[in-house]
Amino acid sequence: MNMKGGYDMKSKFLQFATSSFMGFLIDYALFCGLSFLFPDTENYILLANAAARVVSAICNYTINCRLVFKYNISGFLCDICGNL
Repeated sequence: MNMKGGYDMKSKFLQFATSSFMGFLIDYALFCGLSFLFPDTENYILLANAAARVVSAICNYTINCRLVFKYNISGFLCDICGNL
């Protein structure tokens, strides 16, 4: 493996790690926000967790496709997370 190949692999890994951390932040922020908005709802933790996980997974997928792996995707998943 040459130097450029090693650099590319490390760069891709850092991009992937950063996108995963961004997904975590989205997940945590949504969970906290939804838990704060609906504290008296029965099973609010389950609902807040499920909603936050779905949205953060969609955003993480979009970030990985567009920024990390440089795929040109469009459609429903991109519309949810905005035009990155």
